[in-house]
Amino acid sequence: MNANDTFCKHHEETDKFIKDKIQKLGIKVDYGWNLKSIDKTKKEAVFENLKTGQKETRTYSQLYTLVPTRPHDSLVEAGLATKETGGLLDVDRATLQHKKYKNIFGIGDVNNIPTTKTFYGGFHQIHVVRHNIQRNLKGQSLNARYSGYSKSPIYLGQNSITYSVHYYDQKASWSNLIDRNGGPISNLRYYFWGKQQKKRIFNWYLKKSWGPPTFKLKRTFRGEPAPEGTEGQETQPIFQAVKRAVQDTPAETPKGTH
Repeated sequence: MNANDTFCKHHEETDKFIKDKIQKLGIKVDYGWNLKSIDKTKKEAVFENLKTGQKETRTYSQLYTLVPTRPHDSLVEAGLATKETGGLLDVDRATLQHKKYKNIFGIGDVNNIPTTKTFYGGFHQIHVVRHNIQRNLKGQSLNARYSGYSKSPIYLGQNSITYSVHYYDQKASWSNLIDRNGGPISNLRYYFWGKQQKKRIFNWYLKKSWGPPTFKLKRTFRGEPAPEGTEGQETQPIFQAVKRAVQDTPAETPKGTH
């Protein structure tokens, strides 16, 4: 069951590959049906047709579902996420800076940008946001640009894997869907993912590595040329650090002492 008519909204080549694979394997998919409720005791799920409103109850033996999400109330109340943006953060697709509030940047699935939301995409955004925040604090122009890079694993079998890798505007990476038929390369990638990737990703969280794409090296950005007439010009820093005095407070007397 798929509430949408696609599996990969922002990359048609990947979407076509998945649909062709499904057809080849003889898997039946019903599009346009949204999950409404689950009765786990009866093992029944109720679905609603998004076009007609018709509801249908189906039994299941195993059920895996990705439920719809909604924005945090704090984002909506602050005007950072609106109905026009689908409840997502309204950021510039290149700099990842909020279009209205210039002191706010977004990373990951919260961003309203036209690319597939993936773990690796979020890591590539970290470099852009870090660089642009540093320049923003100094009053400099934002010259780091996020390319829309997204990478997601597609499991082809019990021991083979390929990746969907793309950028903005349907542009595929050279590594997109390599060995999509489940050959030796996809077998090696599966082994690497299962044996090595866990430790590698853990090190990203521990900050032992900068993460993709540069890993051990800190990523730098050349950026785009400055607008005409503004070369060499800088504005005053948008923020200024403030040191607050901490008042000394008397230490508490341990219990049982006089």
